[in-house]
Amino acid sequence: MVLSYPVALQNVVDYATIVRYVKEARRKGLTVLVLLMGYYNPILAHGKEKAV
Repeated sequence: MVLSYPVALQNVVDYATIVRYVKEARRKGLTVLVLLMGYYNPILAHGKEKAV
């Protein structure tokens, strides 16, 4: 079984990176709902106002 979080940590994937990935996918035509699940700490670190 492969877990995603060690891969994300190895590749320094943070909240800003995920938002950038979603924006890129939208520019390329993604129209489905994107649901992000995780912990609140990354949102606090990124800044609540910027996250929303």
